[in-house]
Amino acid sequence: MIKKKLHSVFAGCLAAAFLVSNCAVPVQASRQPKEVTHFTQAKEIKELTKELNKNKTGNAELNTQTSLDLTSLNLDESASLGIVSKKKNNRKVVKKVNAQVTANAVDDAESDAEAETSITQSFTDYITSQDEMKSITFALTEGQILNASLSCPQNNNLDYNLVLASVDDEGSATPIKVSSLGTFVDPNTGKTVDEGISYVHNQGTVGYFALFVLSSAGSSTTDSFTLTVSIGNPGIFDGNEPNDSAFEATSISGLSASGSLHVENDQDWYMVNLKSGLYEVTAGSYNTDIYYVEEGNRLVKPDLAGSRYIIDDRTYFVKVSSDKSGDNFKADSYTLHLVDKSVYSTISGAYDFGNWKNSYSRVPDVVPVGQGTAYYKFSIAPEDRVYANILLTSNDDGTVVFFLNDKGEPIDYGFSGSAAMPDTPARGKIKYGNYGLSKLVVNINGTQTNGVAYLQVIKVNPKSLSSGGIPSIDTRIHKGHGTFSFSGTARNSGNSTSSAISLDLTNNSNIPPRAIVDEINTTSDISYSVGGVHHQINPGGRGWLTSIYTSAEDGMFRIGTQNNIEARQQWQFRYTQTALKSTNMSRVKMTIDWEYDIQYTNYELFIK
Repeated sequence: MIKKKLHSVFAGCLAAAFLVSNCAVPVQASRQPKEVTHFTQAKEIKELTKELNKNKTGNAELNTQTSLDLTSLNLDESASLGIVSKKKNNRKVVKKVNAQVTANAVDDAESDAEAETSITQSFTDYITSQDEMKSITFALTEGQILNASLSCPQNNNLDYNLVLASVDDEGSATPIKVSSLGTFVDPNTGKTVDEGISYVHNQGTVGYFALFVLSSAGSSTTDSFTLTVSIGNPGIFDGNEPNDSAFEATSISGLSASGSLHVENDQDWYMVNLKSGLYEVTAGSYNTDIYYVEEGNRLVKPDLAGSRYIIDDRTYFVKVSSDKSGDNFKADSYTLHLVDKSVYSTISGAYDFGNWKNSYSRVPDVVPVGQGTAYYKFSIAPEDRVYANILLTSNDDGTVVFFLNDKGEPIDYGFSGSAAMPDTPARGKIKYGNYGLSKLVVNINGTQTNGVAYLQVIKVNPKSLSSGGIPSIDTRIHKGHGTFSFSGTARNSGNSTSSAISLDLTNNSNIPPRAIVDEINTTSDISYSVGGVHHQINPGGRGWLTSIYTSAEDGMFRIGTQNNIEARQQWQFRYTQTALKSTNMSRVKMTIDWEYDIQYTNYELFIK
């Protein structure tokens, strides 16, 4: 009963301060051990995020305003490539004679409309000076469709554009549509994206038109262009037309769309906003290509991992086309599908471990090659202090693991280092075991989040086979104990406090670095068995603590880790007694039960 009462009093005093004998020694504020952190400052997290995103371009938009001077379009000032007609020997759909369009053109167009469902012709030529224009002329009857594609020179110094214009009886041309993509020769394909225009003639009379090829940059006598023109009759094309260029792309809100290709140079364009992921893009038997926009109306393909596109959050343009021509082309319908093959690529779709202790027993799906980011979710109590780790391969070329709080905000991270980011030092990369292995770690404290936390694992190079990995989570806090002997003899003259003896554990290698005391038990020999004896200890001069019970042979000190008393420091011992007889105490030993955080032991158990 007496021990329990004293224990209660002792615990109550510790909650406020150390119990001090005779109130003679001032109590110092407890010192919280400094935790090893990895880029915990917001500025450093911001810098790393900036570095990770430096190669990502902005979400540019197509500029529909052209720099071309279209006020002087005139057939007299352009070099004719020919006339589009089904009549091979009498191509005069639009033929200027004495500034008049001949009446024969009307008859020719109407007879074309009654013949085959479509006609396709190609014209190859050169623009030999930047102010030169090349043109073809044609007529459309009611409901007919034009599909035109311009295959530009594969030369980044040349930038050709395609213009559709209506032509009046005097041969003057009025622009209707312009396709003015910037030239970007893809280093993987060696090609730039074709210019394209489609137009449906919805007027009841025959219309006369011209297509112009113009240069907005450069000219060449060796790099040719090819203009392919198709004219189709009503009813052969789908309701998405006209959509033969990114400028007139059909906007879709989901991840699928239906359409058809009716002539060999028909190219259907779709605009879609995509979330980050790894996408397969298909459209039946037809080819699909996906692009994002860079400044200058340049269409650029995202990186590929095999046949899958590595997609960031942005707007994309998808082209459906055929590489078949002539009799090999088959007009058909298709369904465009964009399927995200990534796993756990958004925080809302994070793999859920449940409690963090399950991370070793639950096995998520493997993140596919090409996916750059994956999220993992777990629950954690406020008192938990854990760490996440990823075992790194010897060929790792850049892995990042972020600890995110319940709001998805980055709190801390580890970075393995990367040749692609030479100015950003590695953090949280440690040697593991005796086999030359390394692992990447990040600390997680339950007090930094509200019951739920996330890990975001990023591969600097999404196509790397040797980076990233599935994280596991383990506790950082482990327990241990050790027994240590005081030297010397404490002397008590009777009914007083003895002299003090000392023990220096500051550099004791048998104690883990920054180990925190939980409980201490002392033992001793006393020269005479007397009553009313209390053992006392003093950690680092912070104040004397008194055993929770009276005994001449042992003592107990339930200090608690919340007081952050480190085991590695100077210790003093003395004892008090109420007996009048003088006594001596020797062979004093102190057994310390401690907790230690393995972040200070290279994330390995402390074994001595």
